[in-house]
Amino acid sequence: QELINYVRKNKKNSFFAGTILKTYYSKKNTISYQFLLHVNKQLINSKPMSLIFFIPYALVDESMAKSWYIRNLDQIALDSRNADKYGFAVAWLFMKGKKYQTSKDAVDDVKNAISVIKNDYDLDTTQIYLNGECVGGQRALLMAERCPDLFAGVSVKSPVTMSGPENDKPIDFIQNLINIPVCIQHGLDDDQVPIQNTRDFAAEANKYGQSIKVIETSTGHLNFTDAERRYNFV
Repeated sequence: QELINYVRKNKKNSFFAGTILKTYYSKKNTISYQFLLHVNKQLINSKPMSLIFFIPYALVDESMAKSWYIRNLDQIALDSRNADKYGFAVAWLFMKGKKYQTSKDAVDDVKNAISVIKNDYDLDTTQIYLNGECVGGQRALLMAERCPDLFAGVSVKSPVTMSGPENDKPIDFIQNLINIPVCIQHGLDDDQVPIQNTRDFAAEANKYGQSIKVIETSTGHLNFTDAERRYNFV
């Protein structure tokens, strides 16, 4: 504990470099939640770090330790390498897993994660970004809409934009994105989330003076290759 306290006072310490499973507790301090964080040691010894949160689409497990994330080490490795290359820290959220109900849970999760990260790292709170795919993209857009002052930008792929639980559809709060850069990549051959989701969303945003960058590709729904994951950072 003395070592941890010392490191937290001196945040330019490589003690906290690498890929780490972090934990925070609920307000009642009875339930613990996890998220995964990757920080290259070069970031610790430089200027305040920029951070990308990856928002999950699959929330079927009770704990992150048993989740799809931990089993999908290839994607974590790809994302970590790209983060190192482009100078970001990255965090994969769990958002309470099976207990997730609305985007309010997602906002609570990201705020708790930011608080934990700030304890251990010199975080640039003006350079926090969101990324998600499919329903994860939907959640990322909703998080930005709920807290537009918290995020510097959103990059999503094949997001669900036109549907969702009542009072939790991205299309309904699009006016809140007016000052947030948004990039959406969508495959023309997407048979699970039709590309019209993105086209209609961008058209609606344009009514509020928000110009969303839309990239239409000759692909299907999701692809977890290195080239596809790299778009998250560039």
